[in-house]
Amino acid sequence: MPRKIYKLFISYDEAGAELRQHVAEQFQYSSDCVWQASFRSLTAADLPPGDGVVWVYPVFMQSGVTVTETLPELLRALYAGSGQHPELIFKPVWGAGCGGVGFRAAALQKELEGEASLLVVAHGVTGREAAPEPDAPAETEAPQPEKPPKPLTSEEVTGHTASLWKYLPVPEGEPEPSPEYLFGETDYPGSRIIGARVRGKKHKHEGTNCDDWYETASCGDITFLAVSDGAGSKRFSRIGAQVSCKAAAGYLVKAFSAALAGRPELADEIKLPLSDRNCMEACGQLAKLVQESVVKAYEAVEAAWYQRTLDPAFPQVLGRELELNDLSGTLLVTAVVPVDKETGEHLIISCQVGDGMIAILNTKGDFSASVKLMGKPDSGDFSGETEFLTSPRMHLLESLQSRTKLSRGLVDLVLVMSDGVADDYFPNETEMRRLYYDLTANGIIPGRGRGLTLAELSQQQIRQFKKLPDPLAYPWVNDQSVKISLHYTKRICEAFGLSLEELWVDPAVLELARLELDDRLRAAPPAERLKLWLDNYVERGSFDDR
Repeated sequence: MPRKIYKLFISYDEAGAELRQHVAEQFQYSSDCVWQASFRSLTAADLPPGDGVVWVYPVFMQSGVTVTETLPELLRALYAGSGQHPELIFKPVWGAGCGGVGFRAAALQKELEGEASLLVVAHGVTGREAAPEPDAPAETEAPQPEKPPKPLTSEEVTGHTASLWKYLPVPEGEPEPSPEYLFGETDYPGSRIIGARVRGKKHKHEGTNCDDWYETASCGDITFLAVSDGAGSKRFSRIGAQVSCKAAAGYLVKAFSAALAGRPELADEIKLPLSDRNCMEACGQLAKLVQESVVKAYEAVEAAWYQRTLDPAFPQVLGRELELNDLSGTLLVTAVVPVDKETGEHLIISCQVGDGMIAILNTKGDFSASVKLMGKPDSGDFSGETEFLTSPRMHLLESLQSRTKLSRGLVDLVLVMSDGVADDYFPNETEMRRLYYDLTANGIIPGRGRGLTLAELSQQQIRQFKKLPDPLAYPWVNDQSVKISLHYTKRICEAFGLSLEELWVDPAVLELARLELDDRLRAAPPAERLKLWLDNYVERGSFDDR
C-alpha cells in the first residue's frame, strides 16, 4: 500500500498571503484537510500527520539558508517532539507574484490523490481558518510596502529547537539498564584522566538507554583507554559496548605487564631511534598486544551473547531470540606509553573499529604540527555503513592491522571520543583544535596560559573581557527550567576576528573566558564539568550519546 503524501506550503512573511489564499481556495475540501500557519510561530499542532511523506514547498523565503538549514531543522524538531519522523521532500522554491498561481494549482491538484492532504502556511496566519482579506486601501493612498520581519538568527532557531526535546527516564523492566551518566577522574602514574559520557538527546526524548561506554586502566606509567559506541539500531548494544571496553582494558593491563616482565628491555628499546630495528620490533610487539585486545573484546562480546541467550528477559523484550548483532558496537583502543618524561615524548598505539575519533595534541608545539589523528572513522562495504566489532573479520589480527596506528613524539593531550562528539567537530583534522579550545574555555582542562584573576587584569585585558560574547545557555533536556551557560570558540573567534591559528598563537582571550564560568561549572570538579558540558552544549543536528 503506497504511503500517504502530504503537501506542506510554507511562506516566510505576509508577502505569501495572496498565494496562500489562491492555493487554499483550490484545495478547500469538506474533510477539513487544509492547514494554515505561520513559519515564525509554527508548532507541531499545525503540521500534517507524520505517518507518510511530506512534500515541502517553501514560498517567499528570505534566504537560501532559511530553506536549506533553518526550515528543515525546525520541521524535523517539531515532528520529533511528537515522536514522529516522516520523510521530508523539499520541492523547488516558488517566487513572488501570482500570475502563475492558477496553473500551479491545477498541476498540484493532479498530484493530490486518494487520502492526500495539503498544508498551506503563510507568515502571520495561525489556526485552521483562512485569514480575512485585508481592507482595500483608500484610492488616494499609495500602498505602502510592508517591512519584512527580521529573520530568525541561527541562535534563535537553535534555542527554539532545543526547547522541543522531551526527557523520559531510562525504561524500567529492561534487563541491564545503562546509567544516565558515567564520569570520573583518575590519577595514574603516567597520566591524569578526565572522562565522562552522557545519554544523548534522542535517547532522552524516546526514553531509551545510552549506548556509549568507556574504560581506563594503567600498567605502571602506561595508560590504556577504551571507548565504544553501541549501535543505535540495536536494542542491547549498550551491553556489547560495556563488555568490549572492560575486556580490552583488562587484557591490555595483563598483556603489557607480562610482556615487560618477560622482556624488561622493551622499555629501553622503544626509546631508540625509530630507524633502529630493535625499536621497530619493540613497537611492533606492543602494537600486536593492542590488536589482540580488540580480538579479546570480540570474544568477550560473543561470550556475553552466549550467556544472555539463556535469559528469557531478552527475547521477551525483542519478540525474538537474542542475536550477536544485538550487541554490536564500535571500539577505539589506545595505549599511551611514556618515552621521555622530561620532554613529554610518548609512543601512542591505537586501533579503531567503526566511527569516532582518537586525536593526540602537543599543545605547546607549533599550530601546523599540533594535532595528529590516530584513527579513521571506518565504514563497511557500503557508504554510510559503520563497521562494528561483531563483524566476523574483527576477530582476525590481519583485519586489524590496517586499523592500527603508531606515533612517537611530543604529546600532552589525548582525546578519545565516540561520533557523538567527533561529528560535531568535523572536519577533525582542523576542528580538533576547536574542541581543545572549547574544553579549555569552559574550564574542563587547563589552558595554555598562566591563569588570570579579575583583580589582576590590565586595562587592555578589561577591554577584551568586556568584548567577550556572553556565554550561551539553552534549555537542559532533563529540566527545561535549567540552563547551563557555556562558551563557544566559534563565537569568541567571530567577536575578536581571530582564526583558530591566531588563537593558538595568543590564547589570552580563552583565559579571559575562563573567568566567566557558569556557577555550576565553577563549583564542579573537572570530570563533572565535562559531564555538564557534554550534556548541554548545542550543535545543530547533534542529538547522539556523547
